[in-house]
Amino acid sequence: YHALSVALGWRVRVRGLLLLAPLFDFDDDQRQYRPDTARALLGADRLDTPALLSVVRQVMLSEVFAVKNPQAVAEVDTWLSATSPSVFCDELFAMARIESVVPRLAQLDVPTRVLLGGLDAVLPVERSRRAFAEIPGGQVRIVDGVGHSVQIEDLDRCAATLLDLLDDVR
Repeated sequence: YHALSVALGWRVRVRGLLLLAPLFDFDDDQRQYRPDTARALLGADRLDTPALLSVVRQVMLSEVFAVKNPQAVAEVDTWLSATSPSVFCDELFAMARIESVVPRLAQLDVPTRVLLGGLDAVLPVERSRRAFAEIPGGQVRIVDGVGHSVQIEDLDRCAATLLDLLDDVR
């Protein structure tokens, strides 16, 4: 989202964008889920509880990948232990208030690659595909069998896509 905001509105020259499972737009239910979750967590001493870890794992990683890659599960777990409940809640509240960039995607004038996990539990793939199809010359690639954290589940595909983008901007 931040990369899109920079490319769309700031006076910074962006030569290309690689977006990995970007959070760009929420429907009403998704938008309400974030502050509801934050309110439930306010006052918590820590985030790395078994219940919350389970939810975050399911959202971030595909089930098959998580079973085969316990080190990736452990990495996702560190995300919750690395931040305080108040910071995490602030982020959830902020995400619920972000302005949709979808109406402005057609204004992007830089080479753009979007990688979406085919099993993304955060944003529906078809909705993301339709939105990012508005980017002139943009390429949307669906990584089958992968969840929201494309960079963890298929780092090789991310690297190859980045190299492809760098070739375009040189």
